[in-house]
Amino acid sequence: MMLETDRTFHDLAESLPQLVWIVDPQGKVIFANQRYMAYTGITSFDQINSSWQTIMHPDDIAEVTRQWSRSLSTGEPYTGEFRIRRRDGEFRSFLTRTVAVRNETGSIVRWMGSATDVHDQKLAEDAIRRSEKLATAGRLAASVAHEINNPLASVTNLLYLLAHNQSLDRTAREYIQTAQQELARVSEITTQMLRFHKQSSAAAPTRIAETLDSILALHRARIQSAGILLTRDYQATQPLLCLAGDIRQAFANLIGNAIDATPPGGRLRIRLRPSRNWKTRRQLGVRVSIADTGSGIEPRNVKRLFEALFTTKGITGTGLGLWITWDLIEKHSGLISLRTSTRPGHTGTVFSVFLPFEADKRFSD
Repeated sequence: MMLETDRTFHDLAESLPQLVWIVDPQGKVIFANQRYMAYTGITSFDQINSSWQTIMHPDDIAEVTRQWSRSLSTGEPYTGEFRIRRRDGEFRSFLTRTVAVRNETGSIVRWMGSATDVHDQKLAEDAIRRSEKLATAGRLAASVAHEINNPLASVTNLLYLLAHNQSLDRTAREYIQTAQQELARVSEITTQMLRFHKQSSAAAPTRIAETLDSILALHRARIQSAGILLTRDYQATQPLLCLAGDIRQAFANLIGNAIDATPPGGRLRIRLRPSRNWKTRRQLGVRVSIADTGSGIEPRNVKRLFEALFTTKGITGTGLGLWITWDLIEKHSGLISLRTSTRPGHTGTVFSVFLPFEADKRFSD
């Protein structure tokens, strides 16, 4: 027979918006409210106890297990934030707290826990941080571009005057022409940097194949001089409604890094395909893969690649390119993944980007 206090607790637990549970002194779940069961899709307490790790994000399991084991052994409350899998497969972030309930002698008789969904709040906070970071990066890009443009204009004018000097022989004129071509490339880069700072907020239909080709054209001289074998493998895709400058900037960073990593005589492959979101398998969009045959990325560096100011290029790297790229792809509700190998004879890196057509809605509101 259910005691009145038990009934009161049961009614309260079922009325709360949180996931609520009770575990015995050994950590075995003996109660979970209906919101918990409905969210996870689990139908029994036995299933919770036998497979609780399956509803937790793999990256969070080790730390949660360590902290929870510590609470069980010390009796101290457990407080933490981790991701719980919803019954449809999506992981959402929850703030959780579990406290011990003791009897008159001080012995633990049960643990009571709750989890509050903070996923949307975290997304909003992340969006604010991304906006601030992009604004900072944009101002930095504009400042650098302006500083470059002044001496660039002077050198361009000097080369123009030299090119019209009739006393120069054919070889000298060829050198000047090459220098002018390289300066034109520098000018295009500074133009892109200013465009990044002054990015329009209006989305427009963009053909990703044309975007990729325009970036590759910018690097044509480097690719040819290094003897890199470039392969373009494009399939037809519908135009993507997006902020074209953002997407160009993201792919320019990835392609530029791939060229930097590819040794002389190496291979660079760019693939474009209609695709589905590789996490949900539902969203339709485009997938671009950029593969190089460079030395690969050391495992210890992989997790830090998208951190601001982290670089594997030493003094020649700024640590901004991949950080900005991550933000730009996320801004378009896209995904970016990485495969890399440092195994002798099989070295190289592949970056894959998915951009959904569904993201169009956020630009048309």
